[in-house]
Amino acid sequence: MVDTDEWLEITRDMGDVVVDLLSLNFASVSHDCPIENGPDALREDPRYGATLDEIEPILDQFGEVTLHDDPWMEDHPQLNIRVDRFTDGERVAALHMPYQADGAVTFIGELYFDEGIMTLVDHMIDDIAKADVGRYVARAELAILSNELGSTAEALDYWAVEESGYRDSEYYQSEWAKARGVSRQAVSNNLSSSRGKLPADEPSNDDEGGTQMQSSQTASRPRLTSVGKRVHTPVFDSSSNPMESGPRQNMNDLLKNNQ
Repeated sequence: MVDTDEWLEITRDMGDVVVDLLSLNFASVSHDCPIENGPDALREDPRYGATLDEIEPILDQFGEVTLHDDPWMEDHPQLNIRVDRFTDGERVAALHMPYQADGAVTFIGELYFDEGIMTLVDHMIDDIAKADVGRYVARAELAILSNELGSTAEALDYWAVEESGYRDSEYYQSEWAKARGVSRQAVSNNLSSSRGKLPADEPSNDDEGGTQMQSSQTASRPRLTSVGKRVHTPVFDSSSNPMESGPRQNMNDLLKNNQ
């Protein structure tokens, strides 16, 4: 079972990967790459292939990487690069990257909860900046905390104070309370309540020799692997996204009712 801290870590890790990918130059090969041998031509092209070599170590930090042919693109051949994150054998997140022959790239990042799918990012490379990724990660973190704590105000205070590393700073709590337009005691009460609802931090896995156990996510993984033909099917349904479902409410209105 994935706890709240793990979900927050997974969310941030995916955000870091997307930011790193945005720093790459995705090579353009040709709009006219023949569809019948397009994927093979893409792999063999020194420009496209060199970009794949740059993508691999970035994605490898997040999970298990596979490379699929996507023959459904009749006009623009592409490869679909995918990285899956597993916890205790269960897939909890995935980042899909359709990379077309003309250099067009789409980032589709998803988190898989029991309640449904949360889409962290779904943008073409020209429509997203690194600052946007930070906002998407923050939004997802607040959604995760709100779902766990059952209070928007508690989630916001915990995220702003605890997750920002200012747990023991009374000055920061006071300044944050001023920014929120509430008393420091209200913030303190929300923090205390949040700590009671969230699991305590686990002890470190350091052994007596000081060597930390290596997690399954950082263990060595195979290189980009072709797994054969894959027919594209639309699996990204915004209606199943908890962050997009239900009536929209103003954040300030929510906070006023949840101080």
